[in-house]
Amino acid sequence: MLWQSSSTPDFMDNRDIVLSIDELQVPRLSKIICTINSRTATVEEIEKMIQAGMDIARLNFAYDEAEHHLQAIANIRKAVKNIQSTSETHVDVAIAVDTKGPEIRIGKLEGGAQVTLIEGKTLRLTIDQAYINKGNSSVIFIDYEDILEVSTPGMKFYISSAILTLDWIEENDILCTVLQGGVISSYDEVTGEGIFKLKTELSAIDLSHIEMAVQEHVDCLCVTHTMSQDSVLKVKHLIKDCGGDMLVFAKIQNKIGLMNVKEILNVADGLIVCRQHLGIEFPSEKVFSCQKLVLARCKEAGKPCMVSNSTLLSMVDETVATYAECFDIGNSVLDGVDGLLLAKVTAIGSHCLESIKKTADLCQEAEGVVNHKLMFDAVSKFHVIDPARSMAFTAVTSAFKTNAQAIIVISTSGNTAKRMSVYHPPCPIVAITRRVLDSRQLCFYRAVFPVLYRKPLENDWEEDIQERWKFGVEYCKQMKFVELGDSVIVVTGWKIGTTHTNSMKIVTVN
Repeated sequence: MLWQSSSTPDFMDNRDIVLSIDELQVPRLSKIICTINSRTATVEEIEKMIQAGMDIARLNFAYDEAEHHLQAIANIRKAVKNIQSTSETHVDVAIAVDTKGPEIRIGKLEGGAQVTLIEGKTLRLTIDQAYINKGNSSVIFIDYEDILEVSTPGMKFYISSAILTLDWIEENDILCTVLQGGVISSYDEVTGEGIFKLKTELSAIDLSHIEMAVQEHVDCLCVTHTMSQDSVLKVKHLIKDCGGDMLVFAKIQNKIGLMNVKEILNVADGLIVCRQHLGIEFPSEKVFSCQKLVLARCKEAGKPCMVSNSTLLSMVDETVATYAECFDIGNSVLDGVDGLLLAKVTAIGSHCLESIKKTADLCQEAEGVVNHKLMFDAVSKFHVIDPARSMAFTAVTSAFKTNAQAIIVISTSGNTAKRMSVYHPPCPIVAITRRVLDSRQLCFYRAVFPVLYRKPLENDWEEDIQERWKFGVEYCKQMKFVELGDSVIVVTGWKIGTTHTNSMKIVTVN
């Protein structure tokens, strides 16, 4: 037996604090999303990222050209295929892409190098296309034609770690003073409160990016700077019109989006909390409250919540994470986040693999001490146990009561596994599916380990079900989720198709 449910009322079960990761013997249930550098990520590098712990590969369409993204998608798929051909256990990695949305970015810096902005110096931000690839410490292109209309003297702009204040406006330029120096890179984002007043949420670039994502069978689209449910609905309608079928996550990055988070959750498949952006429109001491608010709303709605920005940022240059960063990840997992998004540290950092491994270790450590039962009880209060949820609720309840080491779900659509994830089970949910898309999209749900079952459907339904759950038990053995004598919950349907999951049994591993 690898773990045992705690019955203590404490938020944490501290019996395992003194144990090492190897001694804990608990699987990592939280997901890790890694940002891929479209220009530099080779198949070999992506394979190493997967082996280090990457569950979802993220591409930011705000950067680089379409051909680079297409090559990156091909490289990700090739890396997964290579690992699947050599690994004894099934491995799958989902692909998520960010729309550009109402983002504002600087152009390319001369030579592609970084530029250091010095405090007290003057910097000219220009919409003159002549500088689109010629940025330097004196003048930088900005890709927002309406910037002159929304800007007023005294307004603050943020580029990476640098802070600028607007002094005056000229024909094509705004002149700023550097209030806080910092290092900036090509295509860095420009932010500032009120800067998006005239910026439309779906541009022609967004439309082309969404069409490309559909054509490439991407698994999830992340809507940048979501301000209302209309933003998500527009994207969903466009995906449907293009013949696509993908998850849509909303990125909460501004005050308007935070105020509308409940209505956004009515239509989005999940949320991503972007703390660095929220820190521009809120005082820094309020950002942790923003994160907890969004997470609570996601638990109420039964939708996944990912945390982004500033995660292990020090490891862009350093080999060791700060204690504060370790506390941040551990506490986020204790709060119940479904996944952590690594941005700069995996896209341009010098220690990409080390940062992924560190995140995986921190997640596993936190999951070894969290009181899952307390989380289950808290989440259960939010949801009416209707027929669709009853089997998921019953299976997770049984896992606690029997100290089951895994829940195996024989799935057609993946919906039952998604519902189980909401209840924060203490053990892996192994979802056996024949659908490739479901296998990848289930990567976004905490505790779910999707496994693609490639054998054709048997004529005898009961025989087919038995073969699949036995296959699931073997997978659990290979992944070291279970040992001989452990209990496993098996959830199945009574006939072919969706909405028929209504059977559960408890089996002993032998």
